[in-house]
Amino acid sequence: MTSSLLAQGTFWLEPPASTSAQNHDLVFYALLCVMGFFFFLVVTIMLAFVVLYRRRKGQQPDAGPTHNTPLEVFWTVIPLGIVIGFFVVGLRYYVDLEAPPAGADVVDVEASQWQFNFKYPNGAESNELYLLVDRPVVLKLTSKDVNHALYIPVFRVQRNAVPGQNTEIWFKPTVVTGKDPATGEEDFYHVFCTQYCGNGHAEMNTKAFVLNKEDYDKKLAEAANIFVDKNTKQPLPYVEVGKKLYTTMGCAQCHSINGAEGQGPTWKGLYKRDVEFSKSNEPGYTLKESDDDKKWDDYLRESILHPEAKIVQGFQNVMPPQESAMSGSPYKEKKLAAVIEYIKSLGDPKYYKPMKTPKPQSSEKPQAAEKPQAADRFADRPTDLPVDRSATPSPAVKKEEGK
Repeated sequence: MTSSLLAQGTFWLEPPASTSAQNHDLVFYALLCVMGFFFFLVVTIMLAFVVLYRRRKGQQPDAGPTHNTPLEVFWTVIPLGIVIGFFVVGLRYYVDLEAPPAGADVVDVEASQWQFNFKYPNGAESNELYLLVDRPVVLKLTSKDVNHALYIPVFRVQRNAVPGQNTEIWFKPTVVTGKDPATGEEDFYHVFCTQYCGNGHAEMNTKAFVLNKEDYDKKLAEAANIFVDKNTKQPLPYVEVGKKLYTTMGCAQCHSINGAEGQGPTWKGLYKRDVEFSKSNEPGYTLKESDDDKKWDDYLRESILHPEAKIVQGFQNVMPPQESAMSGSPYKEKKLAAVIEYIKSLGDPKYYKPMKTPKPQSSEKPQAAEKPQAADRFADRPTDLPVDRSATPSPAVKKEEGK
């Protein structure tokens, strides 16, 4: 809640942008009004009694009443009725929030230090959440390392992401994010982590976009293959793709490109420099500026897929392994190669040899995943909305730690 208030710069809740948010606000503001009424009523009467019945000189206190049945029934039954009313309304909304409608879209959310990774039905990944307006969606959450929590203020939804467990939350967005008329930039909704998860917790936030069908389909088409320019439809150089992945997937949260140290080593000048390790899976392993390209390529690849193998002196092993996200298919291998290429480009120019621009091949496209099915226990819940199984591919690349 605090993070939401700071982000929007106002005390009041952001305008609701989902059906669940509307229900939430109804109960929230009703509770606020009732509690505010009774608070000011009690305080006002208390202050009045302090003045009217204060002790006066020469007066002795009278014996007060010890029991008043009508009054006691009044102040017990009425508050009890109000509380029961709020409980019934709240329970109704809670049950609805825990039971997603059949046919809702499914987005898998993997939380890790310090980013969210959204996985869509066609196998694509993104660190930003793309949603179709007036279309219910189920977010299935898990964590790769420690406890996290996904919170989207305008949707009034929050759910923990726990290692080794699966949790879920659903909602139906109702308000398109649109564009800022002054700058032309896309508006977005804030997404926060609300469980303290380490030194980078304050930086663990991202954006959610709600689009109409035309813009949604266009966004998905543009993001279908990050190796192709969305305007010219021509293949992009690996270094440009690597830079895009660095800026869109939160790598900057741990690795700078200007020489400043963070949670992990800076990528500026990383390639072809002498590196000292506090831990290595190969006894006596060294990495020098003079070492050949293959040794450096092997090191960079290992540091992304298995960052715990070799830890650079002065840094901790906090990066989760990226083997599942960056290897196992031609498309994932190309993402890995793009990140490595970008790291090389930030090193000494005399050592950098640009890779040849790739040619798109059908086998390199993200592999389509099986269409998700709603849980059986919710199969009897109808929905009057058409099913749209498209998804947003914007492949994720994790930060390279310990290089």
